[in-house]
Amino acid sequence: MTLEFVLSNAEDGELLDWTEPGEPLTFLHGTGRVLPGLERALYGCEPGHALEIDVPPEEAYGFHDPDLVESVPREQFGAGGPPDVGEHFEARDGARLRFAQVVGHEGDDVRLDLNHPLAGATLRIRAKVLHVRVATPAELAAGRPIAGLTS
Repeated sequence: MTLEFVLSNAEDGELLDWTEPGEPLTFLHGTGRVLPGLERALYGCEPGHALEIDVPPEEAYGFHDPDLVESVPREQFGAGGPPDVGEHFEARDGARLRFAQVVGHEGDDVRLDLNHPLAGATLRIRAKVLHVRVATPAELAAGRPIAGLTS
């Protein structure tokens, strides 16, 4: 499926993400590559279909989990030291890439919030379906579209 979209915060209208003109999003429907609430709303849509939906936290990035706020030793940040309070960065947790925000410095520790920055937010999505086609066996095996097969 190929679509254009605009993502904003439903509460205050803050623009969060969008597709650039001529650079739509192409994904394999049903593989969990887009927000569950959007994927559900797109089920059965045909090219040309436009929608505007509000996606609650449980169908987007979930709710803020206090268990994902933790302290780590300052030395884990190396010679440059930790980022300032309020700064976001990406960190590896084994094979998984995690979002992190520094929420405090406490002595030799740094407090990190590992929740997604949009956890707890209701999101508004405006989207237009541009193209729909059946996935190839190779795409189904890979779990993603293969370049050159979007039309």
